[in-house]
Amino acid sequence: MYHHFLSREEVKTLFYPTDEYNEVLTYLRGHGFRILLTAADSIIVAWGNVSIVERYLGLGYAVYSNGSLSYYESYGVPKLGNIMVYSSNLTMLLLQHPQLLIMGGELGNILPGYVKGAVNLTYPMEAYWPTELQRVYNATALYREGYYGQNYTIGILDFFGDPYITSQLAYFDNATGLPNPPSFSVVPIGPYNPNLGVYNGWAYEVSLDVEVAHAMAPRANIVLYVANPALPLAAIIAYIVDQDAVNVVSQSFGFPESILPMVNGPAFYFNVVLTDEYYALGSVEGITFLASSGDGGGAGYSNGPLGTVIYPAASPYVTAVGGTTTYIQLPNGSYYQTAWSSYGFIPLGLNLGGSTGGVSVVEPKPWYQWGIATPATYPFGRMVPDLAMDASPYPGLLMVGPGNTLLIAGGTSASSPLLAGLLTLIMDAVGSSLGSLNPTIYELANSSWYGKAIVPITFGYNIPWTAHYGYNLVTGLGTVNAGYLAEAFSALSRLEGGGLSITVNVYNTTGGQQRYYYPGEEVVISASILNSTRLVTSGSFYALIESVWGNVTTVPLRFSGINGWTASVALPSNATGILDIIVYGEAGGLRGYGYTTIYSGYYGQFLQPLPFTPLYLGSGIRLVVNLTTPGGGVPLNVSGVTALIYYYNALNNSYSLIGNVTLRPYPYFAHGNVTYIFVGELPSNLPTGVLFIRLLNAFGFVPFVNGVMMQSMYVLPTVVAQPGSVAPGGSVVVVGYPIPPLNLVQVSLGTGTYVFYNVLYGSNVTAYLTSPTGRVISMSNVLFNPSVNAYYGVLKVPSNATPGLYTIILNATYSSYTLNATITGSYFTQIYVAGGYSLPSVRVSSTYAFEGQVITIYANITYPNGTEVKYGMYSATVYPLSLSGLYPLISQVFETPLWYNPRLGLWVGNVTLPSQYSLGSLTYLGGNLYFSSPYGVLVTGTSADGYPTPSSLSTQYTLYVIPYTMLNGATLSGIKAYHMALINDTLIGGVYVDSILINDTLIGNVTLVNCNASELTVINSHLLLVSSSIGRVRAINSTVELFSSRVGELDLSSSTYVNENSVISSIYPKPPIVIINSPVNGTSLTGLVAVNFTVIGNDVLNVSLYLNNHVLIAFTGNGTFTYTLNTTDYPDGTYELSVVAVQSSGAVASSSVEVNLANELLSLSGGLSRLTGELASNATAMRKALVELNSNLTMIEILLLVSLALSAAALAWFAASRVKST
Repeated sequence: MYHHFLSREEVKTLFYPTDEYNEVLTYLRGHGFRILLTAADSIIVAWGNVSIVERYLGLGYAVYSNGSLSYYESYGVPKLGNIMVYSSNLTMLLLQHPQLLIMGGELGNILPGYVKGAVNLTYPMEAYWPTELQRVYNATALYREGYYGQNYTIGILDFFGDPYITSQLAYFDNATGLPNPPSFSVVPIGPYNPNLGVYNGWAYEVSLDVEVAHAMAPRANIVLYVANPALPLAAIIAYIVDQDAVNVVSQSFGFPESILPMVNGPAFYFNVVLTDEYYALGSVEGITFLASSGDGGGAGYSNGPLGTVIYPAASPYVTAVGGTTTYIQLPNGSYYQTAWSSYGFIPLGLNLGGSTGGVSVVEPKPWYQWGIATPATYPFGRMVPDLAMDASPYPGLLMVGPGNTLLIAGGTSASSPLLAGLLTLIMDAVGSSLGSLNPTIYELANSSWYGKAIVPITFGYNIPWTAHYGYNLVTGLGTVNAGYLAEAFSALSRLEGGGLSITVNVYNTTGGQQRYYYPGEEVVISASILNSTRLVTSGSFYALIESVWGNVTTVPLRFSGINGWTASVALPSNATGILDIIVYGEAGGLRGYGYTTIYSGYYGQFLQPLPFTPLYLGSGIRLVVNLTTPGGGVPLNVSGVTALIYYYNALNNSYSLIGNVTLRPYPYFAHGNVTYIFVGELPSNLPTGVLFIRLLNAFGFVPFVNGVMMQSMYVLPTVVAQPGSVAPGGSVVVVGYPIPPLNLVQVSLGTGTYVFYNVLYGSNVTAYLTSPTGRVISMSNVLFNPSVNAYYGVLKVPSNATPGLYTIILNATYSSYTLNATITGSYFTQIYVAGGYSLPSVRVSSTYAFEGQVITIYANITYPNGTEVKYGMYSATVYPLSLSGLYPLISQVFETPLWYNPRLGLWVGNVTLPSQYSLGSLTYLGGNLYFSSPYGVLVTGTSADGYPTPSSLSTQYTLYVIPYTMLNGATLSGIKAYHMALINDTLIGGVYVDSILINDTLIGNVTLVNCNASELTVINSHLLLVSSSIGRVRAINSTVELFSSRVGELDLSSSTYVNENSVISSIYPKPPIVIINSPVNGTSLTGLVAVNFTVIGNDVLNVSLYLNNHVLIAFTGNGTFTYTLNTTDYPDGTYELSVVAVQSSGAVASSSVEVNLANELLSLSGGLSRLTGELASNATAMRKALVELNSNLTMIEILLLVSLALSAAALAWFAASRVKST
């Protein structure tokens, strides 16, 4: 079990040919070779020029090129006996670029140039930090127990390197709040040139691998192995095993099995067969090897499903990690997991097809997978993947790339290091390395731990496979729950010791071991069987020999004393390729399995036909194979080889045998040596479509296309995301070019060009939608469309279509007058038809927004029955409505992610509108200087269970951006600005015209002209408001001048204001109140008068009493004041008596009365009184005289007396009038 491992020294003693290794090492050093690398006492990497290699090793060289790329490889049998020599840089071609890494920018280029079609396409996108996955995988349960991976080491194998990785990791830790790993080291394997990693993309792979592994196991050590891509994979793995410095190795790379038909025997042996042996030896040391399963779906890396699985994921000693899609609610972290599904098609040879899975045509089915049924008509091969982790770019993961750039990434490149980090936590918890993981997880899948430690994934597809409960070829057994998986491993360790331990070896008849064997050769199978430490000498045991095509033979074993349990068997003629030798049986009620592998037979390198190279067999095509030993030697006594031909039927996902061809040897001379190629004629009447050829009495295979290759066509739902899904009544877009057979080089009698081009541009292409029951329910002609510059068609989904996975058949026909034949082609894709649409109802935080403003988008997204969609991937495209015709292109480069907020029950996201200072979120508007217009907001995406949104622009929301440039939280100094919307900014001086200000702070001399503001804070400044309207001004140690303006509230603190023709609704502190108690208005005053007045209010700085604007006296503070006014000091007349109170804020209050001063009039009145008295006395005397005279008086005398009295009255009136006018 996983805690019984051998040390590095024990492995060396038991398995390495140390003596032979030292002899060869000495020989090479003695003949001019420079030793670059040694590993495991069995691998030597040496440098020497061609002449040295030819002279001392006896090998020749050939160089191959396609015009842009070239590689070299050696041929011949080495002079040194019992060694194999691999001299080639072919591995460089396989690993030149990271195969399994998807960057966010690639998603927008899924359909370059095809954006002008009749149906609107949308491209939703979003991402989150890898640390969000800690809760998804229940790593938090282990964190709570203190298990962070400490004292264990993650190994990561990449190529070329990343010169920035140390600083990037520190930046990543700072962004995510993670601690730095206790130890991080870079270990080159071979010549090391990390700058090339930036150039060719491997630096980004390195970034993702290191960061996501660290995100799962924050305190685990990390060793980054950076291998030179010219090295064979066996040398690289041998080096890691020999170091024995890590507990788990993550491998986010691979090459599809469909590539292997094109490589020679030594390349196959050193990159697959021998590599398997070192994986096995590393497992014995306790190292767990993981590898990403691939990003090509179920058929994207080959013509048809066979050949699509990749190596090293297909190795039985490696755990293949497929892909899931993880939908997370932020920030609460609730999640939902599905398979990483296809778009609805698989891009040929690209990493955008979903989780790769399938059946190997190289590696036989290992014993731990025997309980899983192989798909009918498929070979008995290793099934991939084993487990699955987050990989989908929909949504993707945030990573820090070279230059500390923030990027979106995805692909199963992330899956392998994610699992590596989690396994390190589990090792920490159980206190042991785990070694080969596969036997244990398949055992757990058959126990009550399934559904807990291993979580099944039940929705998704990768074409042609679907996810479901139990093992499937999309997600394997499922994903992991790290907390429960740690418990499961601990439980299994306590139950250990109940089975037999079986060690298996294979020898030739002389007792020696060979690197490879041949059919017909007799081999001895030997097994050492132990019950604990006791040798088992009785029981029933069998040896099963198994190839990728099934059971080769089964033989019983007998106990033979010192040799243990043995059986001798002649390898049958069909024992070709990698063979599994499984010894199983029981003794005393105990059972056990033992396992080893060998290679048998010749290796066939196909020269014609080749994968991804369509041919028209009607013109006559030869089948050409270069047959050699795995070491490159010439085959002996082989008179012919049989090739079996299979046809792939996409409608029922099956391969059927339709014919065979016998290949005969033809000698030819190459570089002075005689070798043989085997040639046969392929029948001209084979069906068009995907064909698969395998060799019967040698190992070799090739998938290829007869006729027009249709795998180059794009088949997309209107919401371009994964899973690819469409609603009933919706549309599927079919676009692209068919690839004609490459051998159509005849000149057309009709056009004068090659028939190849006639087929390319003139084929009749038809798309058929078939239901899950195989019935055609829709059809569309896919015509060449000059506006799209490609074939373009729209396939309608009937409105009554029921949910399920539907197959789309693409057919092409071209009738050639020149060939007197019809050239045809056919292929398939699949797409999920949902139960309807997920329907967004959209609103934004501001229907009328400023340029540069951050707006929040709210979307209520529901299923057709009205229930809330809580998991999925949705994003919003915000764009000027004037660019509606470019919407698909805009959607490819800009999307605002939306996240479900369970508290609101809404999907929420933010977008920054463009302005003259910044393009905000809408960087695609570069070069445009006017941004005020109506904008569309279209929310699109897909629910976790495949319900897409409508993509029509008629469903979008409209917001209006008004022509004010918004700055929020900025500091502006000394500028003159027009048409600004300033929010929460600091303005230091400057003039602002026709602008809107909201909650801004003003410092210095600031002038606002024709501006509107909600609230301003003025500090130690002078604010001049001209023709402006302000909601509130808060002034501190400042002066505010208002000219023809309006202020709602003026809040003054140690400040003053000047009001000129302006309106202030309220002032704080409130101005004082002045009340003049006496005298009252209109009073005439004389002499000494007491002027009494009261001032009410706070912070009264000065109170002044004025008489006709001349200060009489000044007071401070509030209260009641009295002043004695001596009226005689002033001429008589009317005066204004006023009191003015001034607050410290500058607020002024006043009150006034009008009084009359009349001191001179009072003196004249006294004189008149005396005169009147005298006149009265005289009148009395006159009356007395009149009485005495009786009637002696005449009328004239009486009139004279009256005249005298009137004269006295006139004199008094004249005197009084002079006093009043003075």
